[in-house]
Amino acid sequence: MQYALLCLIFCMTSCTAQRAAYIADDLSPRKQKQKIALLQKKLEAAARDEEKKKQEILELQEAIRAARLALIRKELNQYEAKKHPYSAELFQQEREFLQEVLQYGTNQMAKDAELLLERILRIITEESSDS
Repeated sequence: MQYALLCLIFCMTSCTAQRAAYIADDLSPRKQKQKIALLQKKLEAAARDEEKKKQEILELQEAIRAARLALIRKELNQYEAKKHPYSAELFQQEREFLQEVLQYGTNQMAKDAELLLERILRIITEESSDS
């Protein structure tokens, strides 16, 4: 069944490629130039759309980092307000995320991440010395 499906797909794609070549051969030079210009415009539009999508992805990644930084800040404030038992894995995921922000985040986010990481390390140091 899969073999038959692959043969069908292969046949369809090869026929389409051959058909496109014949269409281009049958056109006059003027029409071919128009077709090339149209295809070039489509390519440029697709490239612009791709750039917009890449920029949107970057903006969303920065928004996620900012939201996670705010969450970590809030969790640290809550932790400092209430004394919890010390754990060796204290804020492990948060520390890993903050390291990522230090490497890949914007300058301002990296500064915020550094401050939060210092707070976490201070808490861990205090908690481990108390234990």
